[in-house]
Amino acid sequence: MMLNATEENRKALASLLGIDEEEAAEKLQTKVAVTVADPAGAAFAADLSELIGKTLQLVDADANTDIEITVGGPASTGAPVKITASMLSDGLTVGGGIVRPEWSTVPRFNERICACYAAGVVIARAIGRSCPDPFVVDFRALGIPDGHAPIVFDDDALAGCGGVGTAFLWALQAVQTSGTLTVVDGKNVSDGNLNRCFFYKGDDVGKPKAERLVARAVLDETVLESFVGTFHDLLLQRGRIRRVFVTVDSRPARRSIQGDMPLEVFDASTTDVTAVVAHHHRQPTANACLSCIYPHIPEEDARERDIAQLLGLTLDQVKRRTVDEDMAAELSRNFGEPAAAFFGKSMDSLAKARCGSAPVTTAGGRQALAPFAFVSSLAGCLMVIDLMRSLSTKDLPPTNYLHLDPWRPPTPVRRLRGRRNRCEFCGDPELKAVFASLWDITAGF
Repeated sequence: MMLNATEENRKALASLLGIDEEEAAEKLQTKVAVTVADPAGAAFAADLSELIGKTLQLVDADANTDIEITVGGPASTGAPVKITASMLSDGLTVGGGIVRPEWSTVPRFNERICACYAAGVVIARAIGRSCPDPFVVDFRALGIPDGHAPIVFDDDALAGCGGVGTAFLWALQAVQTSGTLTVVDGKNVSDGNLNRCFFYKGDDVGKPKAERLVARAVLDETVLESFVGTFHDLLLQRGRIRRVFVTVDSRPARRSIQGDMPLEVFDASTTDVTAVVAHHHRQPTANACLSCIYPHIPEEDARERDIAQLLGLTLDQVKRRTVDEDMAAELSRNFGEPAAAFFGKSMDSLAKARCGSAPVTTAGGRQALAPFAFVSSLAGCLMVIDLMRSLSTKDLPPTNYLHLDPWRPPTPVRRLRGRRNRCEFCGDPELKAVFASLWDITAGF
């Protein structure tokens, strides 16, 4: 049986705080009311409510509330914990002692990324995690450009329709886009996706993620097309793909996409609930590619062996990442359940579900956990910022990498990562020669 949204959140919190799941479940019952003192902040409040409601218990202002967060003004309930969100032209301040809160008009995208941070502040207070007060989100620290060329998708692809992939589309709703974007994923929606993924509903469970996301997401003037399969499957059908937005859920899958030779890569990922990474590069580049950012590590092999043993599959089967019809039939025989219960599921999801309260861990002792909604949503927003920066109308310092703690205010920490020695892509002269021929490039490659 797959983990549902509540169980995913409970396990993530128990691991984060080092507590048992019963105590984690109690903390996640915290009741939060989002109130609006300034009508100009209504859209922000709606985003904030959706993010908080995926992790904690969202209630009306007249309910028995544990925490109230007020947008743009003073508190209006008798909640024991009161937090205020105040927006100025240069950023957001969230805290318990803001004397003169107000709400200034800022770009809608800026509101959305600020909602991710504000949700994190509320969750931190609910679970007893330390958090700066006041918590300041500076737009300059995030690197949001002042201006950029229109965002036009030219038969580009979004690889991965999980928490970060759906958040990428959610963030894009706040900016103007056009063109055609293919949404790619070979897996089905699971109950566990509902704790962090925008757009999916309960009746989407068991159906292909790509198809359900395209059916539910509306993206300005952009046409969304679905493809049920892997990025490599799409490549075989279409030929080369110029630009890909990568949100797949494993390091090997990311390296595989780099090996499929897209010209430009935007990537965002989460390390359970503790870190967010964003990377962007366009070839030719003398700096890091996607395989440089996510090199092979021994823990990958250890986890795959653990999953193979747990599920009664071969290591080669586990490396395919998603259960096909033959594997579903084999799992049906192994566990005495219908094949449909396994088909289209990810290996990681099955492993977490089969392990109950003791998930499979890597050789390093860590377990793969689903992030809270505000964490994966922040990752999706950061990928949109990288897209904006790539189209900036101003000269910006060259960077290709960002690593943030989602529980702390953002700081200007964009870096330029160089190539990794012995990278399986950058370090292979034959692959580079094929790439250069495919895209007709030479200089700097």
